[in-house]
Amino acid sequence: MSKKEIYVWASFGSTTAILGYYLITVFGLSEAAPEVTARLESLFVRVFLIAFVIEIGLDVFRSINKKEIYADERDKQIEARGTKNAYYFLVGAIFVVAGHEILNSFFGNLNLDTGYGALPYLTVHLLFVSAFLGMMIKSATQLFFYLRG
Repeated sequence: MSKKEIYVWASFGSTTAILGYYLITVFGLSEAAPEVTARLESLFVRVFLIAFVIEIGLDVFRSINKKEIYADERDKQIEARGTKNAYYFLVGAIFVVAGHEILNSFFGNLNLDTGYGALPYLTVHLLFVSAFLGMMIKSATQLFFYLRG
């Protein structure tokens, strides 16, 4: 397993953990299952900490050796494919959010006046989740091509 692939795994793990923790914290699970919520929060925090330690360890290793991680043409091509897929997803997500805003201005506030469904909050949540899903798509695409060989 190359160092680039380790970076991608760590990035995927930390992004998934942050997004999962965000979704559980903001939207939560049912009040009937607080122990499940606590376990999931603990899992996401552990995954994030492990991924963070791996990234810090690789950065320390790189700074001790005082050289960049070697990236050949294949690594650059895999990163470009991941970036392209993430870009396509983010552009689509932004168009969906913009379309939601436009439709909402034409048809009124569609009874989303309170809580997390209120329009400014919903827009922020959609953009935040879209950004993290874009990062996950980039990492997942890179992992697919690294594992494919």
